[in-house]
Amino acid sequence: MIKQHYSKLLLAAVSFTLASCQTYNKLELQPATVLQELEVLRNQQLKASFSFADATELMNNNNLKLKALKAQYEGSKTVAALKTPWANPELEAGPAFGSSLGETSASATQGFVSLGFSIPLGPRLIRNDELNKAKELLSYNDMVMTHRQLYLELRQAYVDFALSKKMMSAQSDIAKTLAITKKTTRDLIRLGTATKLGLSSVEIQIAKLELDQLQKKIDNKQVIKTLSSLLVVRASNIANKGNGDLPTDFPQLNIDTLKQQMLKNNLMLADKEMLFHLADAKLRLALAKQYPDLKVGLSHENEVGEKKSVLSVPFSIDLPIFDRNKQEIAAELSERQSALLNYKQELADKLSELETSFDSFLLTRQKMHIINTRLQPLAKTHLENAQKTLRIGHINILRYLDLHAESQQIHIDKIEVQRELWAALIKL
Repeated sequence: MIKQHYSKLLLAAVSFTLASCQTYNKLELQPATVLQELEVLRNQQLKASFSFADATELMNNNNLKLKALKAQYEGSKTVAALKTPWANPELEAGPAFGSSLGETSASATQGFVSLGFSIPLGPRLIRNDELNKAKELLSYNDMVMTHRQLYLELRQAYVDFALSKKMMSAQSDIAKTLAITKKTTRDLIRLGTATKLGLSSVEIQIAKLELDQLQKKIDNKQVIKTLSSLLVVRASNIANKGNGDLPTDFPQLNIDTLKQQMLKNNLMLADKEMLFHLADAKLRLALAKQYPDLKVGLSHENEVGEKKSVLSVPFSIDLPIFDRNKQEIAAELSERQSALLNYKQELADKLSELETSFDSFLLTRQKMHIINTRLQPLAKTHLENAQKTLRIGHINILRYLDLHAESQQIHIDKIEVQRELWAALIKL
C-alpha cells in the first residue's frame, strides 16, 4: 500500500513535468513551393523611373539575407528576454526494504520521499543573463552591419547601373560620328580627294569601338545581375528602367572628422568591439562560477521495522578549496586580452586604409576638376574653332569629324572618372 502511494506521487510529479515541456512544431521545406514564392517576388514590376530611394526600399522589403538576420536577431532577443532559471529541484521517492527483522517489527517495506533545491550564492545567474544580452547585441550588430554593407553594395551597383547607361549612350554618339566619317570618306574616295588608307583607319576605329561597346554591355549585365540579387527582382525587369540623375557635387571631407566617424560607424571595428564585450561578459560569468550553490533538501521517510517516521531538512554546500574554476577564468582572461589586441590591430589597419582612401579621393576629385574646368571647355572651344576653320576651307571634313569624335571621347573619360570618384566616396 505504501509502495503504491509513493509510486503514484512520483508518477504524478513526472507527468506534471513532462506536460509543461514544449512540443515539436513541424516546419517543412518544399523546394517547389519556395521556387513558386520566389518567382512571384522576382516578377514584381518596378516604377518607370527607378530612383535610388526606390531601390533602397525594395531591398529592405525583399532581401533574403536581411530577413534571415532579422529572424536570427529575434531568436537572440527571445533568449535574452528569458531570465536564467534556478536549477530544477530534485524529487526522489520509493520504497525501502528491510530484512532479518524481529517478530514485533512493523512493516518490512516502508516508503520515502525527498525534495532538494540548489540556491545560487554568487551572481552566476545574473552574469549569464548579461552574457545573453551581449549575444543579443552582437546579433543586432550583425544585422545592422550587414544591412549597411548591403546598402553600400546597392549604392555602388546603382551608380554603376546609371553610369553604364550613360557610357553606352556616349559610345553610341561616337559610333554615329564614325559612321558619318566612314560614309564621308567613301564619298571623298570616289571624288579622288581621299585614299583607302584613310578609310581603313576609320574602320579600325569603328571595330575598336564595337569591342568597347560589347565589353560595356557585358559589364552592364553584371551590374544588373548584382542589382537583381540585392533586390530579389528579375534582371529583365531592371534592364530597361530609367534612373534618376546622380549628384555631381561631392562633399568636402576632413580626415580628422572621418577618423571620428570611423570609430562610430566602421563595420569591422564594430564587430571587433562587440567581440571584446562578449569576451568580457564570458569572463564575468566564469568568475561568478567560483561561488558554489547552497543545496537545501526536505526528506520524509518511515523507518523499516519501526512505527515512526523521520522528517529531515539537510543543507549542503560545495567548499571551493580545490576547484575555483581557475582554468576557465584563465582562458577567458586570455580571450579578453586577445579581443582587445585584435581591436587595436583592426583600428591600426583601418587608419592606414582610411588615409590611403582619403588621398585617392582627393586625387580623383582633382582629375574631375581638371576635366570640368579645363579639358571640356578647351575641347568645346577647339571644336568651335574647327567648325570655323572648316567653313573657310582650311581643314577638310574628315579632320573635323576626327576632332568631333575626340571631343565625344572626353565625355566618356569624364564618366569613367565619375565612377572612380563614386567608388572612392563609397569606400570612405
